[in-house]
Amino acid sequence: MEQAAAAERAGDFSGAKVYAWRAHEAAERDKLGPPSTSNSLFRYGRMAAYLCQYDEARDAMQKGLAIDEQTVPPNEKLVSGGLFELARLDYAHENWDGARRWYDRAVPLAWKLGGDRRDPIWYADELDRYALVLQKTGDAGRAVTTSGEAAHLRAIHPGKTARLVPKPYPKCGP
Repeated sequence: MEQAAAAERAGDFSGAKVYAWRAHEAAERDKLGPPSTSNSLFRYGRMAAYLCQYDEARDAMQKGLAIDEQTVPPNEKLVSGGLFELARLDYAHENWDGARRWYDRAVPLAWKLGGDRRDPIWYADELDRYALVLQKTGDAGRAVTTSGEAAHLRAIHPGKTARLVPKPYPKCGP
């Protein structure tokens, strides 16, 4: 995973993808369990997404999320992160129904975990994306409410910036 992280920092997404897959194979072979198996799958999926391999990315991330959800008890922080990654991936590819499915679960879980207090501008940014997804899927009323929540968070935290700024996925294809 360290080699995958170094390759990613260097912009070598192909290399990072290979290292992440090797880390996943090692985690499975050595029966390391979650979060080793899920983290390696998520990194693999993220690298596939940066390489415009949408289906492969989505599949790996969904498998990683399933692993995190099956732990007893589930690590809600990892589950929340996985839900947001999948939401942002589908958002980048304008898969509005898919993005909504993930955001419908991710936003309340992040609120439960205090994301609106720990990193309010990051949370507001996610609410803005969620609002657009709600609008695109025909729920204009919730879109307005959600957008208002994002604006309120920014208003009560003037001058703050997001601590977490996820690297956006590229828009691939025609």
